[in-house]
Amino acid sequence: MTTKEPQMKTLSDWKGRLIVGRYELREHINTSEMSCVFKAWDCQGKWEVIVKIAINSSRFDDRVTRLKRETEALRTLKHPAIVRLLDSGQIDRLSYFLVLEYIQGNDLQMALELFRYFSIDESISVLVQVLEALHEAHKKNMIHRDVKSANIMIAPDGVKLVDFGLVKFDPDYNPLRKPTATGNMVGTRLYASPEQAMGTGRYDCRSDLYSCGVVLYEILTRSLPFYEMDEDSEEWEDYWNHLRPFSKIYSIPKKVQAIVWKALSVDPDLRYQTAEEMRVALLAARPFSLRRFVKGLLSKARRYWRWFWE
Repeated sequence: MTTKEPQMKTLSDWKGRLIVGRYELREHINTSEMSCVFKAWDCQGKWEVIVKIAINSSRFDDRVTRLKRETEALRTLKHPAIVRLLDSGQIDRLSYFLVLEYIQGNDLQMALELFRYFSIDESISVLVQVLEALHEAHKKNMIHRDVKSANIMIAPDGVKLVDFGLVKFDPDYNPLRKPTATGNMVGTRLYASPEQAMGTGRYDCRSDLYSCGVVLYEILTRSLPFYEMDEDSEEWEDYWNHLRPFSKIYSIPKKVQAIVWKALSVDPDLRYQTAEEMRVALLAARPFSLRRFVKGLLSKARRYWRWFWE
């Protein structure tokens, strides 16, 4: 879908605009180096949506390329734990947009900042859903490369993994293959695996699993697993090898701790090799929950009740 719109260069120019005659930009949510994010109203569907707009400053800029990459990834990925793509298209020669489902709720980072408490069971549930989303992406030869609490939405109906703008397509993906590509550092350094943060490009899906280990530690303790250090410091090797131990005040089961430390191994060969393997380990370590048990029974009863009457 392509349309001819007047060229707009500032944030105030975009607010209130009707994109392709359908999406009315109502509220600015966020601006990053790559795009502007708006809450919008779909005049055809009559519902709220999220619109991301990338504006190249020149024909050599790669912002539109990244948004198109995200569009390509989300068009392929169909999973309950992955944000849903609704529409995309070109606005003008230098601008591109994509439309995503609007997710009610906060991202995980915001939820933690608002002092929301996550039990051990809830923490595992969040990570299990993220790992299911990553398993789907990895099966389609995609590495997310920016798994972090700010990219995990906590919605009423479950968890959604968002922001696939840095996704890496690896058509020759094999979880047991030694990566050989080279490149620059991408992602968020405090969540990135050592091999990704060093900018060597020698990484695969296990890099996403390292990031999951950071997120799991964060949701359990409300802090990152590293001691205080300047993010621009060159001494990152010591940073990764000296992790902050779990405080006894959190009463985190040993099995769960072991999963975190395995995911945070500096050597990728010592981590979980697939998202599914880590997901199974988390489910096995999950403590018994009476609430979850009763909820499961009620769910089964409803299914049998519908089957009986149908």
